[in-house]
Amino acid sequence: MRIFLIVAGIISGLLLAGIAVIVTIGNQIESDHAVTLTENLPFGYDETMKLLTDPVKYTEWNPLITSVEIDESSETCSWKEVYENGSHVCFRQSWDPETSTLKREVTSEDAPFQVVLTIQIKASSETSSQIIISEAGAIPNPLLRFIAHRVVGVEALQQSFISSLQSANGNKG
Repeated sequence: MRIFLIVAGIISGLLLAGIAVIVTIGNQIESDHAVTLTENLPFGYDETMKLLTDPVKYTEWNPLITSVEIDESSETCSWKEVYENGSHVCFRQSWDPETSTLKREVTSEDAPFQVVLTIQIKASSETSSQIIISEAGAIPNPLLRFIAHRVVGVEALQQSFISSLQSANGNKG
């Protein structure tokens, strides 16, 4: 029994030391970040617009979102995305037709990330378009900052978004 307790103590100490190192590294990474990705989509400008400007349809092509709740009366939360684990994030969205730019802003103060996504759509042909996603924001939690910068990459969310969008309506990009 004594050996078990010693081993358990050593393992617990190593885990705590590992977490302390990760948080220390995360604290040294700047919370602000900016990422831009450009990708071609296998459908035209109009179809891309339909997919991106109707948040309710996000559940049809983005597997991370389980439901979307629209709140037209709120100035700070145009819609709320609900995810598999029950968490949710509020967004506000605006559209600039002159530049074909959609701006999506996270407005939930308790969200694990505070970002503004700028999504520009360009027609490539009748059957394809190009999307440029720029994200600027902050990751306040040092543990999440470490994971974003050192494990999955700060562009992982945009890559997942684009991948889901490319597979919308059975299309593959």
